[in-house]
Amino acid sequence: MASVKDTTDTATTDIEAQLKQLRDDLANLASTVAAAGSDKADGYKARVGEMASNVKDASATAIHNLREELKGLEGKMEAHVRDRPVQSLGIAVAAGFALALLFRR
Repeated sequence: MASVKDTTDTATTDIEAQLKQLRDDLANLASTVAAAGSDKADGYKARVGEMASNVKDASATAIHNLREELKGLEGKMEAHVRDRPVQSLGIAVAAGFALALLFRR
């Protein structure tokens, strides 16, 4: 018959083996979770990069369109000043006077 010490030693050895297996399983689980997190992070990084590129392109297009519109307005204003110089001068004087009143206070 096995002694109590032999049974205890066997139980201790079994528990140690199970603890080692548990540590190995936890280490594998941690590396799997880290890999999954890294994959998700890479996916998010790619999506953010794509969004940034889209925003950059949209901004460049908006700036180009605004410049073209301002060039058109500048041309119209120059034509108006050439056609009606006295009226343009009167408008500029009135605007300057109004701004002076506003900023003086």
